[in-house]
Amino acid sequence: MGIIERSLFPEIYDQEGENGILPWQEIKRLVDAGRVSGSPDVSESQIQPASLDLRLGPVAYRVHASFLRGRSATLLTRVHELLHSTIDLTQPTPPLLERGCVYIIPLLEKLNLKKTNLQGIANPKSTTGRLDIFTRLITECGDEFDQVPKGYCGGLFVEVSSRTFPIRVKAGMKLNQIRFVRGTSPRLGNGNLSKLAKTQSLLYDAEKGPVTSNIGDGVEITVDLEGNDVRSIVAYKAIGSDLPVELDRIDHYHPS
Repeated sequence: MGIIERSLFPEIYDQEGENGILPWQEIKRLVDAGRVSGSPDVSESQIQPASLDLRLGPVAYRVHASFLRGRSATLLTRVHELLHSTIDLTQPTPPLLERGCVYIIPLLEKLNLKKTNLQGIANPKSTTGRLDIFTRLITECGDEFDQVPKGYCGGLFVEVSSRTFPIRVKAGMKLNQIRFVRGTSPRLGNGNLSKLAKTQSLLYDAEKGPVTSNIGDGVEITVDLEGNDVRSIVAYKAIGSDLPVELDRIDHYHPS
C-alpha cells in the first residue's frame, strides 16, 4: 500500500500503546500514517528519540507584539492586524531577524490528530535556548502557547524573538520541537516522586551516590556559585551584540 493510500486511511495505521510520551518508533508511525505531514515531506532526520524537530516555512511576519489569537479572529487575521513587515526566508543570503523583535513564522509541518488520544507539547531546541532565542509554538485555534490539544487538525506556527543577538534564519531551519503525549499523564506529586526516587535512583551527588533528601513533589535544583577554586568561572553572561549569529553555521562560534 502506497503513501497516498496510507494518508486516506490513517486509522488503519494508528497503533495504541501505553500512555505517556511517544518514542521515535511511534512518531515515525504517525508520519507514515499521515498524522504528521509536511511539504517537503518530513524526513527521518527530524525524528529524535522522543520528539520531532519542526522546520521554519518560507515566510516570516514581523509583528508589533506577542499575542494569542483570541476567540474572535483566526491566527493569520490577527497577524495581519499587527503586521510590521513580511520577510522572505528563501533568499540566498539568509535574512536578518532583529534583536528584541517578535516574528510569527508558519512551520512546514501540519498535524491531523483527529480520532486519536494524542496531544502535543512543544519547547525550543537546546541550541536555540543556549543562544537566548525565545520560541513558542502556536496552533491555528489555540489559546495557549506550546500546547497542541487532543484532536487538533491544522497548521503550526512559531513565535520567534531573539533576546541577545540578531540572527539569520532561512526556510527549513529547526528552532523548536514537539513531543506527542498519549492520554493524560498526571503530575508526580503527593510523595509519589520521592517513592519513585527510592527505587529508581533519579538523582546522584558528586560522588555518584543516590540522593533522595531533596526530592518531594519536585526536584530541588541548585547551582554552584563558588567553583572548584577562586579562579573558577561559575557562569557566562552574553553581552549584547550587533553582529548577527548565522544559525546554519554549526560548531562555528567560540563561546568567548
